Amino acid sequence: MKQKLIKLLDNCYSEIDKFKCSVITVTNDNKEFNGVNIKNSVYRDSIYAEVSSITNAVSNGYKKGDFKSMHILTNSDNYKICSEIIKEFFDSDKLIYIYLLNSDGVKIMRVADL
Repeated sequence: MKQKLIKLLDNCYSEIDKFKCSVITVTNDNKEFNGVNIKNSVYRDSIYAEVSSITNAVSNGYKKGDFKSMHILTNSDNYKICSEIIKEFFDSDKLIYIYLLNSDGVKIMRVADL
C-alpha cells in the first residue's frame, strides 16, 4: 500500500508549503479511492487528501458505513488528520494507517481514537 501512496504524492499540489499527503480509502468491497492534498495561497480553499479520497468514493456511490480502512502517507511528522470527515463516514472500529515518507513504520489507529 505504501508504494501506491508514494506514487500518488506526485499528484499533490502544494507549491506554497511543500506539504504533501496522499490517501487511499478502501471500501468494504475492497475498492480503492485515491486522494491528494491540493493547496494554494488561499488556505481556506485548500482540499485535504482525506476529503479528496472520501469525496471520490462518495461521488462513485459509496455511503456512510461503506468504508473499511484509510491509508495516509505524508512527508511531515507534524501531520494533523482531518478527523471530522473520517468520523462522519467511517464506523468507529475501522482502522486508519498512517505512514511517513521517510520511515518504515506505520501507525495504526481506530477511528474512535482520532
